[in-house]
Amino acid sequence: MKKRKLILLKYPSGRWFIKKIYFENSILYKYNNNEFFLIKINLINILYTILDPDLGIPILDLGLLYTYSLKKSLILNKFKVNLNLTLTSISCPSGSTIIKKIKYAVLSIKNVSFVKINIL
Repeated sequence: MKKRKLILLKYPSGRWFIKKIYFENSILYKYNNNEFFLIKINLINILYTILDPDLGIPILDLGLLYTYSLKKSLILNKFKVNLNLTLTSISCPSGSTIIKKIKYAVLSIKNVSFVKINIL
């Protein structure tokens, strides 16, 4: 049974947005009020602080991040983050810098053990 929850989040810039989250099994639903949402909020806040080196604008405001997902490893009891993003251009000279910044920033979040970044 799929369960749906709407949460209201706020960017540091003051903009509000609504996020729909679907839970397909009871494992995800079990920690929906604690760790799972804190990690998501921390992830969004940290990604908002990462600026494009050429433009000086946050990557979230540029729309470079398409999707993100979190999975909790039941063995390690830590989260795995999967990010799908694009760069400002095909031959972006600062692409590797942006990816390194994202990886180090996301790994600094408590209880995150793995980050996978897919460039679309």
